[in-house]
Amino acid sequence: MVEAASPSPKPLPPTASGTLADLGSSIIGLEAADLDDAPGSELLVGVGLLQNDAHPHLFQMKGGLVVADLSGDSLIPVATEVTEPGVVGIHHFSVAHSGPPGAGDDDWIVIGTALGRIHVYHYDPTRTPKLQAVYHSRYFAPMAGAYNSIQSITKTSSPPNTFVRRIVFATSGGIYGFDLTLPYDYYIGS
Repeated sequence: MVEAASPSPKPLPPTASGTLADLGSSIIGLEAADLDDAPGSELLVGVGLLQNDAHPHLFQMKGGLVVADLSGDSLIPVATEVTEPGVVGIHHFSVAHSGPPGAGDDDWIVIGTALGRIHVYHYDPTRTPKLQAVYHSRYFAPMAGAYNSIQSITKTSSPPNTFVRRIVFATSGGIYGFDLTLPYDYYIGS
């Protein structure tokens, strides 16, 4: 059997608290997406327990969604949203603006947690903070969306001036879903 040659992985440069890639513990969800409509992609990282910068050998008792720009040999966090511990799955989808051609699109990030909840965020690279929570679910079942088992489907029968996505995800207790009406002011364009 002949194995294909592949590049050797290399660690990112070290920092005072580890490496630039040292975001925390239990990183299960990971997805790449173009969130800023610029060349290159950002990494969406689901972190079970966030890094504790004051004490690098310990972790915070909080999980999080970290959006990071991978530029050259550096992983640069550009936005972090702190959640309950155990972010275990991530899904990204875009909705095109209805404005003039080239108006871009709106980016939405769905995360699932080990505690069994789903959270939805709108990402805008020009806003501070870049991530804005738009939905926090009730408890469904443990490991909601684990290993990126979250999907979204456009509902074509949405009422006028609305945009509805059906969010479907796996848990340790079965498959669940719900309809999410996206706020009109995000996807209409400005």
